[in-house]
Formats: sequence, C-alpha cells, structure tokens
Amino acid sequence: MNSAVDVCNLCSTSFLLPIGLYDAARIRGDVTLRRGEPGESYPGIRKDSINVAGRLVLVDDLGPFGNPTSDSLRTSVSEATSSLFMVIFAPADYPHAALDAHVGFARDAIARHLTNA
Repeated sequence: MNSAVDVCNLCSTSFLLPIGLYDAARIRGDVTLRRGEPGESYPGIRKDSINVAGRLVLVDDLGPFGNPTSDSLRTSVSEATSSLFMVIFAPADYPHAALDAHVGFARDAIARHLTNA
C-alpha cells in the first residue's frame, strides 16, 4: 500500500471532503480547475475512461487529469513518486478558517508520515 495514498485517505475522511492526490512530476505546466468540455475524458486508475464533460476537472498542458471523484492514471501516485500535488475539493462557500485548518492538518500528516527525518 502507498503511504501517500493512506495519508490522503486519512485527510479525506477527517475533512469529509474529496481530495485529489497526484504525482507532481507528471503534471505539465499550470493547473486549472474548470468544467469539462463535451467529449473530454481521461483513463482512470483501475477504471476505464472517466467522462468529465460538464463536471469539475483539473487540467494541465496535456489535458484533464483529475476531478473530485476519480484521478487519472497519467498523474497517479506510485512508490516512485517524490513530490505530491494535493487538491482539497471544497465548495466555494466552505469556511476559510476550516479550510486553512485542513491544509495545516494535511501538511503535518505528510511531514509526519512521509518524510524521513
């Protein structure tokens, strides 16, 4: 089992929010959050094609790679991953103080469980 994925799952169940976890080295260029365009999809992790038309989706220079329910195979985390890109998907009206606390919790959990001191 991948420890980074375990930390992501801990955070997601603690916050009751969906979280995307990606291998930062596999992301190309800037990341944008937008609605998927008609016909857009990507290969999912252990899934067929994930249709993102009309749904929130993260996109880089190579195309869509994640949304609140499914991440892509292209940017998936593996044991070889050395840098992470984590996205907490929260509604626009989510309290900023709570989101700041979640970011702190995630940062501390990553430092505690994924770094070799």
